[in-house]
Amino acid sequence: MLWSQLTYLKWSEAVCQQKIFEHISNVPIPAGTERFFAKRKFVLGTGDDVPVKISHIDFWFDREFLIGDGKIEKPSKGSFLACMKLTKLSKTELIFSELGGKGRTETLLSSIYALVLRQGHGQPGDLLVDGWWNLFVAYGWTIGVRWDGSGWCFIATKVASLWGAEVFIFCPTDVSINVLA
Repeated sequence: MLWSQLTYLKWSEAVCQQKIFEHISNVPIPAGTERFFAKRKFVLGTGDDVPVKISHIDFWFDREFLIGDGKIEKPSKGSFLACMKLTKLSKTELIFSELGGKGRTETLLSSIYALVLRQGHGQPGDLLVDGWWNLFVAYGWTIGVRWDGSGWCFIATKVASLWGAEVFIFCPTDVSINVLA
């Protein structure tokens, strides 16, 4: 085995054994009574008359969830999402591996929108509004949501990314997580 491979294995084992999350809260998501049409909700606009100020939607978020009829979801039954703060610089794969894999951490777009709607104009709440990212998994994509001062920014990525400490991660409350006590 090469020195660089051995060093990486030791580093990855050490990182995986350390706790990388701090549990912040469990956030209620209300039940929906109607189908959720992503294309009708995730609309660019930063005027005072919009329910959610949205200043940026990236190419991949638009392509995967808004093109054509867009993603349509059945009414949700309501749930809770665990909100955790990332405590150290971590790659996407490690974050979601620690949460049991991307499949176990899936969140509906309607749940993401419900959280953003509560803070539609950047007011304090469960989501970070200080420029740091709020991360979710939806339909196999990592969804990043960030307040940029004038509106919410939405990105979708499948690329391995490095996320800094202080980022919030949201996932269903039934996943087993490795959190700081």
